[in-house]
Amino acid sequence: MTIKTREQKLKSEINSYKIEWFLLIFSLAILFILVAYPQYIEKNYILSSEKNRLFTQAKILNNSLAKDIKAINQALLSIKNDFESRENKKHIQNHLMEFTKVLPSFRTLIILDKNADVIMTNRDELFKYNYKDREYFQYMKNSNNKNLLFLNPPFKSVLDVWTINAGVVLEDENKEFAGVVIATFEPTEIKKFLSSISYAEDMRISIIHNNGVLFLTEPKLEGLEGKNINKEGTLFHKYLKSKEKSTVYMDFATNLKYKGIVTFKALEVEDLDINAPLYFAVSREYDKVLRHFYENTKLIFALYIMLIVSSIPGLFFLQRRRYISLKNEIEAEEIIKEKLESLAYIDSLTQIANRRYFEQVIDREWRYCLRNQKYLSLLFIDIDFFKNYNDTYGHQKGDEVLQLVATEIKNSLKRSHDLVARYGGEEFVVILPNTSKDDAIKIANEMIRRVNNLRIPHKRSGVENIVTISLGLSSLIPSEELSHNDMLKEADDALYKAKNSGKNQVFHF
Repeated sequence: MTIKTREQKLKSEINSYKIEWFLLIFSLAILFILVAYPQYIEKNYILSSEKNRLFTQAKILNNSLAKDIKAINQALLSIKNDFESRENKKHIQNHLMEFTKVLPSFRTLIILDKNADVIMTNRDELFKYNYKDREYFQYMKNSNNKNLLFLNPPFKSVLDVWTINAGVVLEDENKEFAGVVIATFEPTEIKKFLSSISYAEDMRISIIHNNGVLFLTEPKLEGLEGKNINKEGTLFHKYLKSKEKSTVYMDFATNLKYKGIVTFKALEVEDLDINAPLYFAVSREYDKVLRHFYENTKLIFALYIMLIVSSIPGLFFLQRRRYISLKNEIEAEEIIKEKLESLAYIDSLTQIANRRYFEQVIDREWRYCLRNQKYLSLLFIDIDFFKNYNDTYGHQKGDEVLQLVATEIKNSLKRSHDLVARYGGEEFVVILPNTSKDDAIKIANEMIRRVNNLRIPHKRSGVENIVTISLGLSSLIPSEELSHNDMLKEADDALYKAKNSGKNQVFHF
């Protein structure tokens, strides 16, 4: 082991900088994972929760509409029974009026004969119309299964409103087609219900017929009601091809012109045969569902970027400052070394100050601490059983031990004005200006630790099987009544106590 050169010290410092950069980048990467992963989990949780909520609203809509359809089916069958049983017209008319009162979801009840003329209705203004050109009338008339409940495609009523109706076929005594009973949905009432189950301003609920025609949507989509949305590339077309009863998509909705979370569900009515099902679409805008998440994420990552922006230049300038400080310190040490060498103040073997220089410095530091009333600490250091070492390993090895111990003692000192000197033989002395007793003890223990860590074999040591040192400490605030010689004596006495107390330790009074 040799004393580090200027280049070695600078290279060692640069290597430590590389380690610091690695640790910084590694820490930032770990922090990114710790920040990003919870955000990823939260985003998935929000989307999953929203899917469940939309599906729940679709089920609520299904249950409500299914209940209404079952009720109107019973009403239609009751009227059909009255008609086919040849009940008088007044009785049937009363039934029509009663049913419209208890079924607010339906606007109109109407009985058409086989020629599509109005026989009875709850709305007098409809008696003048004939419905033979209506697609739903022709479809029901020509159907092979007359026992179905027909949910007919959306159409524009004579009142100029898009609606949809449910109907049953009437038969005469010969089981021939005799007409139809039609109940027309009340769109306003249905829209009120759709609004009541909507929980967000961007939420949209639609009812779609089996043929792909949009019956109604809430809020209203101008130009789409009555249009066929079952086209290639639409989510509804994709849903029908899947043949699933219900499903959820997170994709761009062509009809809505934004990316959405869209739940589709087919109408399910127990114990009822319907010619064609209805479908529900309940959706929200993807970006609005995640709006608060995006805001929080932007804030978190803005703080993360601020940390990066501050930590990288911060570490750079801190290292640059340390590098300049180290260069200045090395230059100062070299200047001091040159001065010491020019004045023969350096011990030639250990390359630290000799006793002559120590005596000058202790006098100067004593006067300085006396003047400023600051602590001055002094350490006397002795290598344990050094004579035995020389006798066992030879003087050349002994000189190497002196060099190594001197280097470790010097490396224990962190300030440029601290001084280590060779006092004589295997003895060293350390001056610690402006250093309290507690701090001096820490420094002394660091010296012991460093020397022990050298693990220099010493089989004739009475302490360990390695080279160790003992230290005596004197620490005080100088006064006019004392001199630095008194301090030297106290440190020497403390060293004697350390030697007699087991060695490899520091002793102080």
